[in-house]
Amino acid sequence: MENLKVNIKDIKWTFDILLDQEYEQKHGTSSHGITDKDALEVDFKLTSFSIRLIRHELFHTYISSCCINSINELDENSIEELGAEIVEFHLDDIQRISKKIYKELGKKEKLLKEISKDLEKYEQTTED
Repeated sequence: MENLKVNIKDIKWTFDILLDQEYEQKHGTSSHGITDKDALEVDFKLTSFSIRLIRHELFHTYISSCCINSINELDENSIEELGAEIVEFHLDDIQRISKKIYKELGKKEKLLKEISKDLEKYEQTTED
């Protein structure tokens, strides 16, 4: 199954769900989803995939689109104002896009869960 491509503020991002082992090999064990601003990719850990996690990672993509990477430090008020403006101007988009991602990647999620169960059964039979 292919990755999902989504335009966010005219920038094409790639979204994907990975089997837990694959996710942890690629990103470590300290997260459930990750946004790579340089590669324009968002990955989700299979067992953590949820609409809330999608919204969380989408927020990161919107912050990235604000072109603040060259600013070394933002004070507390600036960070708060940035978040407030994203909510003000993009909350509806974040809600709409997150539902689309959840629906489309949900198909892959079901398939990967079945594969994961089959792998567990196979590994149990080969251990005996």
